[in-house]
Amino acid sequence: SAPLSRGEKVRVVKGPLTGLVGELVTVDGRSKIAVRLNMLGCACADMPVGYVELFK
Repeated sequence: SAPLSRGEKVRVVKGPLTGLVGELVTVDGRSKIAVRLNMLGCACADMPVGYVELFK
């Protein structure tokens, strides 16, 4: 799959936040990302990059 870029909309597909959509805010190398989740009051969640996919 293509690498994700900051600012892209992503959907969480694994873990306890599955189904939420947010904005990718940081990409730390190839393993960790932070996603801004507006549904959680603009909270940011750190998670493995494999936990999200591009939201179309």
